[in-house]
Amino acid sequence: MKVLIVDDNEKNRKLLCSLLTFRNVEVVEAKTGQDALGLVTPQIAFCVVDIRLPDIDGYEVARQIKKRYPQMPLIACTASVLAEEKKKLETAGLFDAVVLKPIDLKIFNEVVDVLLKAQGEKAESGAGAESSKASPPDTHAPRICKGLKILVVEDNPVNQRLLEFLLAKLGCQMESAGNGKVAVEKVSAGHYDLILMDLQMPVMSGCEAARIIRDTIDKTIPIIAVTAAAMKEDERECLASGMNDFISKPVDLQQLTEKIALWGGRKGESRAPAIATSKADQTSITRQRALRELGITEEMYDELIGIFIQQSEQTLVDLASAVARKDFQDIKRAAHYVKGSAGNLRLDEVHDVAQEIEQLAAAGQGLETILRKSRDLVVLLDMVKGHRGKGER
Repeated sequence: MKVLIVDDNEKNRKLLCSLLTFRNVEVVEAKTGQDALGLVTPQIAFCVVDIRLPDIDGYEVARQIKKRYPQMPLIACTASVLAEEKKKLETAGLFDAVVLKPIDLKIFNEVVDVLLKAQGEKAESGAGAESSKASPPDTHAPRICKGLKILVVEDNPVNQRLLEFLLAKLGCQMESAGNGKVAVEKVSAGHYDLILMDLQMPVMSGCEAARIIRDTIDKTIPIIAVTAAAMKEDERECLASGMNDFISKPVDLQQLTEKIALWGGRKGESRAPAIATSKADQTSITRQRALRELGITEEMYDELIGIFIQQSEQTLVDLASAVARKDFQDIKRAAHYVKGSAGNLRLDEVHDVAQEIEQLAAAGQGLETILRKSRDLVVLLDMVKGHRGKGER
């Protein structure tokens, strides 16, 4: 599968290329709009287009691509958060998703996961089928799935559309909510058999919405978390907020079917709750341990974290390049760098994943596992970036 990256900034372009390389995707690079138009072909699964290019802007590139290939998904990248730019992106109707710069690794990964999954579904169902047409219910879907009314709480329109497609195959009815606050309002006003809840959303998070629903509206409706970060603290936080189960991203039809068949029509049941430790609590524990063991101030620790984040971005590029070349020695070297720095900073999860990659590379085997662990590493590093400077004051 090929993906076209269009960005004149080499650092941004190489970072995006590295993230895609971890998915075994062949990346085609373009520095200008004209170069991109010369490289786009029917074999391109989707394009990532910077809005500001040195020759023609991203809007014109997108228009030209859509003229040739109307069904080709496009992701816009922009550093602008101005209201005028947001409105222009929305009214243009050219892009399937928008990612802000500096690139949020978690959001970019989620968008890419969904598009790659959608391309896989499209290939299986036959090329040329219109993506806007609803898929007929799957005659092999468990009977308990059919007719269920499901609320999908998700702020990403690409994710929403994919879930709509998959739920239609199962014969389910779907309504959507763009954030936790809207979800609370919808559950308060109507009846649903099950809720699929994203965790990271604007306005109100999935966990906060689940707590409100459990405390004030419905104590028994099954709530399934949809999460890209399969980590123990996420599971504990979800269970503590009242959710029943988990689906990991990227979502596929099989796991969705299994979870809906398990929980559809069931009320009042939940997995055994664990003692909850929220992300914020865990981050504070990590910081306090580091400050205690290293004997440094919070300001010094934040400075070290900043250096680590900056250097890790280049290391991810190096790691992706090494994986693409199947160069186990360079993979080992990149992972060893991350492991050492993370260990010194008491970032245990980052350290452990990097160590696993290093050990696999040292053995000269497990390239698929290295790819998967590299994706985990990207998510963990983005979490470190997001929590920088958020210690207790």
